[in-house]
Amino acid sequence: MSDSTDTVLQIRRLGNRCLSYLVGSGAEAVVIDAASDPEIYLELARQRRWTITHVPDTQFHADHLSRTRPLAGLTGATPHLPAQDRVSFPFTALVEGDNIAFGDATLTALATAGHTMEPMC
Repeated sequence: MSDSTDTVLQIRRLGNRCLSYLVGSGAEAVVIDAASDPEIYLELARQRRWTITHVPDTQFHADHLSRTRPLAGLTGATPHLPAQDRVSFPFTALVEGDNIAFGDATLTALATAGHTMEPMC
């Protein structure tokens, strides 16, 4: 039996089938592919007494709605994007093998090129 307090919540944005994830560990949380109103993530984190510390997007292209920038702005969390030169706003670049540590957990970036070259899991 595991005594882990790590939790993964899946959030579905109605209307376009975008999924995002709120992953909590200890008192910290990461929002992956924030596509819904930032208040949704803030309320879910508040209910669980988590502080959102990182907000990574796994891809960057025209048909993916991202709310990473506003959520990072509201929380002071670090925004992460796959390494690329198509955006001009500040972010922390992710490449294969990079880690995002939060709470008692660590997420490791895995390059998963698809219809563009930079997507990550």
